[in-house]
Amino acid sequence: MGIRSCNVKPNASKNDIAIKFLSTIASFACSGSSCKALAIEVIYTSGGIDTLEIYRRIGIIEVWFWQNNRFTIYYLQGDRYEQIQQSQLLPSLDFALLTQYVLISDPLEAIIEWRKQIKVN
Repeated sequence: MGIRSCNVKPNASKNDIAIKFLSTIASFACSGSSCKALAIEVIYTSGGIDTLEIYRRIGIIEVWFWQNNRFTIYYLQGDRYEQIQQSQLLPSLDFALLTQYVLISDPLEAIIEWRKQIKVN
């Protein structure tokens, strides 16, 4: 699979960079119908609408929130989300390792290094 272009403005915020990297990781991580099962959201501010309820209504099984340089993972159990420690859709994904790459300031470099790392493992 090729590496997508990662055009981020020179004055981009860390959240903008995280969004670009995570959207690219999401496109690599899921295929076919499993893509509809996963949502990744970068949170800029606290409060606001209940996005978990929106995701539940459209049938998203797993939600990853990126906020304050960490992931919080939720999995749909019946009719409500439960916070979990490890992805059910991608159980071998190391979130501590993923976090290191999300924090790299150049999204293209992060993607290249991430791909090298997952080939090794």
